Amino acid sequence: MPVRNRWMPFLGGLLLGIAAGCQTDAPIVPLPEEKTPIEESFHLKALHYQGAYLKVFLQAPHYRRYGPDDHQDAYIEFPKGLNIIFYDSASGAVEAQVRARYGRRWLSKRLSELKQEVLVVNPAGDSLMTEQLFWDENAGRLYSSQRVRVVTPTETIVAEGFESDLAMDSIIFHRIKALIRAKDSL
Repeated sequence: MPVRNRWMPFLGGLLLGIAAGCQTDAPIVPLPEEKTPIEESFHLKALHYQGAYLKVFLQAPHYRRYGPDDHQDAYIEFPKGLNIIFYDSASGAVEAQVRARYGRRWLSKRLSELKQEVLVVNPAGDSLMTEQLFWDENAGRLYSSQRVRVVTPTETIVAEGFESDLAMDSIIFHRIKALIRAKDSL
């Protein structure tokens, strides 16, 4: 008997068993609805100019965009993190550098959320570290309710939450947990 013919009874029995075991009146369970991005990019490098001057340089390993710009739920997502450098439009000097392992920006609300190992560094070298940071573009402020650590040449502050202007010139800390002054500043 050829090899092909030896398997035919087995395959026929298997198919018959599967067909007999199927119920035609079984309920159909819908699959969960997943959003599909309308735009997706890998190894993104984006430059934003204001007039003829570079304002923002953004790098991200993965970028997704959901929904059209005018839709109230439209957002962009950086699921594998992002690095941003903000420049002064007139002088071209670096104003701030931001890094996070995850980011999302709601387009109509003009609200951004950065999560997981968020680091913000200003031109003076002061750094802010937290696990979650919100940037409200309409109000021009940064804020978080999570633990935050700010390190400057003269002190380190640890608090549970903060709010600030974009330049981080006036930071209001909530529930300060520690204030450590450097030896040279005493």
